[in-house]
Amino acid sequence: MRRIYLTIMLLCLAFYGYGQEKSLLKGKILTQEGEISSINIINLTSEFGTTNKADGRFEIEVSLNDTLLFSSVQYEPIEIVVTEEVSKRAFLTVLLDEKIDELGEVNISNISLSGNLANDLQNIPTLTQADIGFPMSDVLPPTSVERKLMTATSGLDGLLNTLNGKIKMLKKPQPGKIFLK
Repeated sequence: MRRIYLTIMLLCLAFYGYGQEKSLLKGKILTQEGEISSINIINLTSEFGTTNKADGRFEIEVSLNDTLLFSSVQYEPIEIVVTEEVSKRAFLTVLLDEKIDELGEVNISNISLSGNLANDLQNIPTLTQADIGFPMSDVLPPTSVERKLMTATSGLDGLLNTLNGKIKMLKKPQPGKIFLK
């Protein structure tokens, strides 16, 4: 009984393998401009993909009734079913059409301009950092010397730096630099 079961299983696998015979389909992708490269070629049935070469040629493994998808951002996608006729040819030429994405009218502002730059600049509203919610301050950030002085005078460091003369050195004006008290 076990032998019969194994024989049936082997026959099923053989027929399954025979029905799924793969072949190498070669082809070339063309556009109105001529040859094109970097087109995605996906066998949707086997979930295997490739791209074409610089001269437009490609190769992909297919079985009968597989669906091939040829796609790229700038071209309309095309799906081709591998029929017996396609399989017998063994060479497939695919012509891609350019994809044209037309946008509707875009209005970038509700400001009408006169064409006179001097007048238009006066009439265009401007925003400050505070208008958009960014934190802002009229106080300039401290210079590197001022930051060093703040660090040197804080806590226990302040006592040690007073004794070793570092604070006095930092407070001393340096030639060519502005020091704010």
